Amino acid sequence: MLYFNITESYRREIFGNTEINEITSIQNVRQKTWSHRFHYGVDWFINERNQLNFYAFYNPYSQEHDGDVELKSTGAESSVWQAEKEDKDLNYSEFYSLWYNHFFDKTNGHELALDMSLHSLKAENATLFSNPETGYFHENKMRPQNQNIHVKLDYILPASEKIGLNVGFQTRLTIMNDRNSATFRYNETIFAGYGTFSYKSSKLETTLGLRLENQNTKLHKEKTQKEIFLSPNFSAIYNLNEKQTLKLNYRRSLSWPGFYQLNSYTSVEDPFTLNSGNANLRPETHSQVNLEYSRRFKNHFFSALLFYHKTSDAIRNLMFLNDNGLFEIQKNNLGEIRQTAIQFSGALSFGKVGINPYLKIFDVFSKPNQLAAEHQIESKHKLVLESGLSAFATFKKGFTASVNFQYTSSSNQIQWNTFSDALYFISLEKSLTKNLKAGIVSGLPFAKTFTYQGSEVAGPDFYHYSKGEIQLSSVPLWFKISYRFSSGKNVQKIERTGEIPVQEKRKGF
Repeated sequence: MLYFNITESYRREIFGNTEINEITSIQNVRQKTWSHRFHYGVDWFINERNQLNFYAFYNPYSQEHDGDVELKSTGAESSVWQAEKEDKDLNYSEFYSLWYNHFFDKTNGHELALDMSLHSLKAENATLFSNPETGYFHENKMRPQNQNIHVKLDYILPASEKIGLNVGFQTRLTIMNDRNSATFRYNETIFAGYGTFSYKSSKLETTLGLRLENQNTKLHKEKTQKEIFLSPNFSAIYNLNEKQTLKLNYRRSLSWPGFYQLNSYTSVEDPFTLNSGNANLRPETHSQVNLEYSRRFKNHFFSALLFYHKTSDAIRNLMFLNDNGLFEIQKNNLGEIRQTAIQFSGALSFGKVGINPYLKIFDVFSKPNQLAAEHQIESKHKLVLESGLSAFATFKKGFTASVNFQYTSSSNQIQWNTFSDALYFISLEKSLTKNLKAGIVSGLPFAKTFTYQGSEVAGPDFYHYSKGEIQLSSVPLWFKISYRFSSGKNVQKIERTGEIPVQEKRKGF
């Protein structure tokens, strides 16, 4: 359960407009987020060659921003607009998975695995803006009902001590609809076949794979769209000696848009702002290659990584002024984003003290497609610094102190520049008994505010700057307590990898 006082604000300048030349908006809201996930499952060791696992969870959750909104416009037609904002957000997510594993030869790893799962989401998402004095009333409402059926079959064949083969088949059926809209019904069917060849010797481990994916999508009563994607992957690990390793990886993959990106429902954020999804979005294609050198010495570990990542058909927000003088924000495939980076990380251990530093320096190059170019968006280079540090120290009588820090400088997302403040936490924990621990955590002491998201857009006829700030006390404190216990016989558990659905990111921190 997370409750925060948040100030969401933006400032916009409009060029060449004598009626309205500046708009400012401030929302003072209370973020109310809660999520409860109940897990349950069973492992069944049928015999030495057959295993069956059932896993499921039930996850109700909510995220609401309630408070007051004030918007001011200046120019020949200056005005002030005020409203109360109230969210009604309730989501029910369910997941069921059945996994079967058959060993032809358990010693050599000759096996067959079948994974079947069902994920469903039913939700009520509404935002109400109202002003009793002026009689203003507007509600944005969506009622998602999504289902995802997934089947995956893997066959692993060790041809010899050094050579292995893995082939498989995967299918996924996704149905999305908005119960509040008769025009949004999205069906997606994916069939994929893949294979992996591996070779292993005392010095070298290599893997070569290929995935062929056929996607069929249909929106409401429109004609079915068909696309085929080919995704190769390759990895090689070369052990220079007992302490030094060299790794080379290449991978091409896809990421699919979710409900809130695909639903073309237009929500009214304020009298000057419209926000909508896009049912014609294509999946993003990711191509990634990296070369990593790692070394172990005593109790320490060091890694250096050269990295290149390209996202094609990148799904990002497009902001523009429409013919009615309103700002529209739409989800679109806007072009390519390329990252070229060097990264350093490590794990240093000095007895009772441990330090894990992380540093990544990369150039972000965004290349707009034709749609983005029509809105006068140009190619851009942006040098970005990403850093992190976690450290801990143990003391007598069961005390442990730790610190966590992370910071990323502003980055470019084709049209938008995004930024946030540095985030750090300091904690002290004590073991009271073998199973019981209690601790205290302070986040961003003396900062008083934390910008968790900010954005900047420079269009041909406007400028936009916004940020979301969490309002903090001088020394925010969290108290935590944990008690871990188990009872009964300690039995072996089935080790499996499943495709657990990821909750779609929405508003707030």
